[in-house]
Order: sequence, then structure tokens, then C-alpha cells
Amino acid sequence: MLDALVTHRLAVYAGGLLLAALPTLLDRGFDVVLAGPLRTVLVALALGTMLLTYAGERRARGTTDPRDATPDYALGTRVAAVGAVAGVALGGYLAATADLLVGVLFVGGGVLFARLAVGGGRGR
Repeated sequence: MLDALVTHRLAVYAGGLLLAALPTLLDRGFDVVLAGPLRTVLVALALGTMLLTYAGERRARGTTDPRDATPDYALGTRVAAVGAVAGVALGGYLAATADLLVGVLFVGGGVLFARLAVGGGRGR
């Protein structure tokens, strides 16, 4: 089962984020309020599945299979990647719960950090 989660990790992470945001989206978009315990179960299920997937990824990286090898990225690239993930995550949260404009600005900043991480900071 762990191998299946790792194989489909992008779908697992995207589905987990959607499932964790579902109670808020239902409340804001359709005026459907889920009970507190149900919200907790949904978020715990999403985070637990994502955690298992991450653990499976870490285990797979420990193998000697060259397809599982991870390159050693420079510190600037890693910092930009963390900034990208944080910007998109925080922006999505803010857009769903607080202010749409501020959330979109954070997502935009996260995308720019992602371009920096992928491009290595070089102009194109």
C-alpha cells in the first residue's frame, strides 16, 4: 500500500490538501457547516495519508535504485523551494479563510519563488 501512495504521491498530496480545505470551502461556498468532530476527522485523515506518503518517499530514497536518487541542490535553490511551498500554502489558506486578494498575492509570490528555484536565479 505504501508503494501505491508513493507512486501516486502528487494526487495524494493534492487530494489531501483539497480534503483538508473541504470544510472551509463548503462553509464559504455553499453555506454547509460540518460538525467540529467531522472536520477534525477529515483533516486528520488527509494529514495522516500525506504523512504516510512522505514516510514512503523517505524510505524509497534509502534504496540503491538510481531512479530513486535525489540530486544535491544548492542552498539557494532549497530556500527558494521552501519559500515557494510556503507562499502557495499560506496564500491558499488566506484566500480560503481570510482575504482573497492577499491570498492571491501570496500565491503569486510563491510562484515567483518556484521560478527562482527551478531556474536557479538566472535570467531567461
